[in-house]
Amino acid sequence: MKLSGHAAGGVIITRILFKVLKPQSSYERLYFLISGGIAGTMPDWDGLVYIIKKKKLKIESDFRHHTWITHTFVFHLTISGMLYLIGKLLQSNAFKQKALIVGASTSVHLIQDTIGTGDGIMLFYPVTKHMYGIGLSGLHGNEWAADYVKRPIYNVERSLKIIALVIVVMEALKLVKQKLR
Repeated sequence: MKLSGHAAGGVIITRILFKVLKPQSSYERLYFLISGGIAGTMPDWDGLVYIIKKKKLKIESDFRHHTWITHTFVFHLTISGMLYLIGKLLQSNAFKQKALIVGASTSVHLIQDTIGTGDGIMLFYPVTKHMYGIGLSGLHGNEWAADYVKRPIYNVERSLKIIALVIVVMEALKLVKQKLR
């Protein structure tokens, strides 16, 4: 999935979690949604390491970041678990809420990466480094991007983006309406 599709997944899962997160205002709802969108992209931040090492902005077919630890549940659930523990220790509901958003949004990203990607992900890491997924192309970089937009799963991604956009715009309009009162 493309970065914007991962952001959309983060927004949608965060909206679903509102019953648990219990935002107190339209501002907080919008803040949570934006945080979810950003957290949904976190597993792909490893691309920055690739760009820095290659010293160019272009992602090529040798970029196989799904084999990196940053594309495992263990990595991101450890981070969100630590955030949650800090929240418990500090008695900070805000930290615990952020931990939930990070854990859920990064998990959705990894689930999305099991469908229609080049190689899938190491679903059961560290037990095995075997890559799992559905409808995998075996392609990477620009070759994957060109092939991916021709696949049916891309239509699912486009739908997720529209749903996420509607969610964010609706929340933003609620906030504007409140401010105008």
